[in-house]
Amino acid sequence: MRGEPFKSFPKPGKRRAVVKKEARREKKLTRAQVVAKVWLITKGICQRCGKKCKPPKETYPLDPDRGEVNDIVPVSRGGNRLDVNNQELCCRGCHYGGPSGAHAPTPARQVRR
Repeated sequence: MRGEPFKSFPKPGKRRAVVKKEARREKKLTRAQVVAKVWLITKGICQRCGKKCKPPKETYPLDPDRGEVNDIVPVSRGGNRLDVNNQELCCRGCHYGGPSGAHAPTPARQVRR
């Protein structure tokens, strides 16, 4: 019909848009926020050995008491780095050393080629 103006869909109210935007922000945490939450939840205690960890800003990089946030299920196996429940705090000694460490050396016979 030529003489009638085009009727568009009604725009959502401003309040509704603000609520949706806040909900989206709340769901998506940054990596820094996830790390901060893990430190607060665990109170700076290693989840593997129970020893008190030092924050990364207070220590030098190779300090064995330095706390590091580690993925429980690696991203390569479907884990999520932005999920607080998939993260654990462990000292550098537990993170890199021993047979249960996340970055422990793998024997040659177990490596897939």
